[in-house]
Amino acid sequence: MKPISAVRRAGRRLGTLLLTLLATCILVTAGTAPAQAETSQRYTVIDWHMEGYDDTGSGGNAGADRANRYRQMVARLRAASGHEMTGADSPAMMDTPVRRDTNRVIEVRVWTNEYDGPSECHVKLYFSVDDMYLLGFTVRGQHWQFSDTTLPLAHEVQQHYGMTNAPIFTSLRYRGNYPTLDPDNERRNFGYESDTLRRRMLDLSYLTEARRLAHRGNLAYIIGATAEAARFGWIENRIAAAIELRYDPSDPNHPAHLGNFGVGLQTQWSALSRVAHQTVHGGNAAPVIVDGRRYLNITQMRLGTGGVPRLAPFLGLYDSRS
Repeated sequence: MKPISAVRRAGRRLGTLLLTLLATCILVTAGTAPAQAETSQRYTVIDWHMEGYDDTGSGGNAGADRANRYRQMVARLRAASGHEMTGADSPAMMDTPVRRDTNRVIEVRVWTNEYDGPSECHVKLYFSVDDMYLLGFTVRGQHWQFSDTTLPLAHEVQQHYGMTNAPIFTSLRYRGNYPTLDPDNERRNFGYESDTLRRRMLDLSYLTEARRLAHRGNLAYIIGATAEAARFGWIENRIAAAIELRYDPSDPNHPAHLGNFGVGLQTQWSALSRVAHQTVHGGNAAPVIVDGRRYLNITQMRLGTGGVPRLAPFLGLYDSRS
């Protein structure tokens, strides 16, 4: 028998090592949750291009373009905060991050062309990656935040932009929840046609101390078009249709507003997240009723079976597990 060369012996040892490493990786992967796909960046910037939203036309290439730009913003917002829900085996079912209090921020820059002028950004919206809550905003150089914002927003903005001094965020002196912003649920009747959406965003850009209370309903409306659309595909679809066509053709009443069902989704986010988590592996959950529609399991939410509207893509609240 001819002696095995040193090169061949080294090659065999390397091959054995690689096979062992591969087997170890397979075992580790099989026993762990899916990798977290939400952003690893501390500060994420997303652009929402609302140029041409003052067009009152319906459909056509212009309408489709407006809706597409809106959907791109929502998709990036959802992706920045979400990862695939463990056990769901579907990219349409997602969860907010497992880690909390990470101080990660998403900035949505809103671009408009006022009075047919150049594209400019007069509004910046700040969201928490951890739960997709609106923290505050900047309008025409003035910084505002809700009174219940605990994330050090000014510090994060300063660090991202390399400012010598942190910007001064003035408290709105009210909280960022719906009982404060819209206690009578008036937002259910607010239309999301492109020119209406643009007008409300323009109105927000002129917020002053004297008019801060008057903007509570407007902020609830804008949260609906951003954070809530990222949480619920149903809301995204309704608003995208209103932006493109000025109504939702999937509903025989052709609405452009969210109605009682859309507002119900907003207030039942935690409960619907619980249903998804408790049934993702085949378990049972107490039903959640949204405007008369009864949601019993994750399949109904993902596919719209059982006589209820489809909610997916769905971004669940990770903490709502029991």
